[in-house]
Amino acid sequence: KGGQWQWALQVVSAAQGQGPGVDTITYNAAMSACLRVGKWGEALGLMENLVSSSLRLSVFSYGLAFQACQQGLLWQRALGLYAEAQRAGLKIGAANF
Repeated sequence: KGGQWQWALQVVSAAQGQGPGVDTITYNAAMSACLRVGKWGEALGLMENLVSSSLRLSVFSYGLAFQACQQGLLWQRALGLYAEAQRAGLKIGAANF
């Protein structure tokens, strides 16, 4: 079960550039798998990939990124993500932190 995060990263990596194979849900699932085993750096890397893609980010995506920032004690980065979500018109509440 602990190796699922590695498998999730491989799925995202393999599907990138292969057309419509990777979507926001795929990224979110991979970020969630990473967070379950404390791989917050990998989760934030996936978030960066998601931000740079043409995919639409969700409130859930930002919530996962906030969890990664919490695990990594990166409060300034969390504030930056919060501002980014606000600019995107997403309603981020306390439940997302």
